[in-house]
Amino acid sequence: MCSSDLSEAINRAIWDVLPGFAEREDLQVIHLTGKVGFECAQRLELEEILDGSPLLYRAFAHTDRMELVYSVTDLALARAGGSTIAELASTGVPSVFVPFPHATGAHQAENAARLAEYGATRVIKQEGDSANSAVLEALRLIEDNETLQSMRTACADFYRGDAAKGIVADRKSTRLNSSH
Repeated sequence: MCSSDLSEAINRAIWDVLPGFAEREDLQVIHLTGKVGFECAQRLELEEILDGSPLLYRAFAHTDRMELVYSVTDLALARAGGSTIAELASTGVPSVFVPFPHATGAHQAENAARLAEYGATRVIKQEGDSANSAVLEALRLIEDNETLQSMRTACADFYRGDAAKGIVADRKSTRLNSSH
């Protein structure tokens, strides 16, 4: 195993799919692999394959500066945890989410579905232990400027609209509950 269970399918899919796009001059991939994934031989093999190719691929185990990553990101490919969704929506970065299939109560699928209702993300289910279709969808979307712009706008609508509604709903709920 070259990654945590949570990220293994996505890491492996990136490593499997990207060699087919090595000649893309317009593509830059920042890949946060996690510590175990960063040490994986498949990452090193991909970097060797892409060495000298026009595609720019940079892998990092982690970063403490996600704001810098988001500032240069046109599209994110990620699991659908609540923090990730909040960060992407607040920064206006469209996404392709691959909900972790073993998440308690399928909460990641529910998280992603909510953002998908706004049109800010595409949700691709992990097929067995493969997330290749999600990587291919992300690579397809990155070429579609009109759809990406629509998804950015949807992120802003989701963030502005739901954040205020959530606060109002929470305060109303708190008042009702505190009167009992």
